[in-house]
Amino acid sequence: RTSGSNINSDKHQLTTDEGTISYDAVVAATHVPIQGERDTFGAALFQTKLAAYSTYALEAKVPSMAESLFWDTNDPYLYLRFDKRKGATSLILGGEDHKTGQEEDTEKHYEKLSSILAKTFPGSKPRHRWSGQVLETPDGLPYIGEVAPHQFVATGFSGNGITLGTFSAILIRDLITGRSNPWSQLFAPDRKATVGAWEYVRENKDYP
Repeated sequence: RTSGSNINSDKHQLTTDEGTISYDAVVAATHVPIQGERDTFGAALFQTKLAAYSTYALEAKVPSMAESLFWDTNDPYLYLRFDKRKGATSLILGGEDHKTGQEEDTEKHYEKLSSILAKTFPGSKPRHRWSGQVLETPDGLPYIGEVAPHQFVATGFSGNGITLGTFSAILIRDLITGRSNPWSQLFAPDRKATVGAWEYVRENKDYP
């Protein structure tokens, strides 16, 4: 792994600890997009189209279950992921999302998940717990594509990074190589989506 510190948009070069890399296209797969070759205003405006949410999860050993994934449609939502490990079943129970930086008592979210675990699988206790951050878009679809000449992004996965990360690699490959892809406009970062317009306003009223 090589650390990059600066992008020269005129020469299309990335400065690293070990030298300079020249490129025809750069992909900013950084979860929260960096400015890169975009101007400051454009980069800042793009940030307003992404809302950061904190999410919580815990892991526990539970009775034997088939490997599966379940989730509900509540807000905040809840999900259960069952995984076979060395003859036992490991459960990841997660959800309880809230907008990042706007919740003082984060411990109550772990307590809620622990309570659900105790009711669903009596006797099971959390072995690990953690929190993370997901990025949401106004219309619920990720932004995948070109945001400036020579620069591509993939972000706003809403917690579905395993699937959308793989899909992003395929789509961006096609965009860079000039191959036709039927999904390019649907996920384009500059799409003019009317669906989610009110969500955009709602998310940005407390952006500062």
